[in-house]
Amino acid sequence: MIGAEERGRLRAFRRVVTARAARLEAVFTAKPPAVERAAFAFISKRGVGRNRALAALKRAIPARYEAVWGDAVIWSSLAVGDAIIKNPKDPGQAQPSVAVGYVVLLGKRGRSIQFDSGLWTLEIPDHALVRLFQRRRTANPCDTIWAAHAAIMAAAAPSERAPGPEETLLVPTPGGAFAVNLIIGRDATTDDPLVYFRARTWLSDDMLGEGQVPLVPGLPSLGDTLLVPRPLRTMTMADGKLIVEAG
Repeated sequence: MIGAEERGRLRAFRRVVTARAARLEAVFTAKPPAVERAAFAFISKRGVGRNRALAALKRAIPARYEAVWGDAVIWSSLAVGDAIIKNPKDPGQAQPSVAVGYVVLLGKRGRSIQFDSGLWTLEIPDHALVRLFQRRRTANPCDTIWAAHAAIMAAAAPSERAPGPEETLLVPTPGGAFAVNLIIGRDATTDDPLVYFRARTWLSDDMLGEGQVPLVPGLPSLGDTLLVPRPLRTMTMADGKLIVEAG
């Protein structure tokens, strides 16, 4: 049962995420001159000039800076939305959710720039967030989600077989772990291969035990293979296997 306190915290968190996403969208829509200048400078310059442009972009983009990838810059952000899985078999997969997405600045030197965004690493349905609020009342949901995102990005990529959709893995966070499933499918709009993790619930440390499978760090990592943001890689499916080529 969901209590009034948990409902209130969930509503408050969703409002915060929605407001931050709106600020980010406003930057993309308005394309302030300062952002465009910094973006063109980042793409066209090297050394000190590029570093200054990157610092200006970090100040201007209201998202969480992640990394530079060649001539691209990557941020992460949270977004509130409907369930990602369409026509789900399990009613629990139809819940609204908060998801971790990417924002990528792309450009060709001296020619053009563009921002691209999309689903990245983790979908957290309302049920999993409520369990977090119930089982760790002092939890900061943003800190918890970003810890899970970092753990997923650092986790070792599967060398042979990817976990099946019914196989539950643990993603460590402060005070516990998200129990997640790896989702492999196709984007309903583009039909491109889609890979991400979906949280089933959140478990506190005292609920964890033997026989549960945690994600562990390793190289090559998921962040360098399956979970490279979509604009920076190509992914195809052949004979039921994913083939990823990072750009």
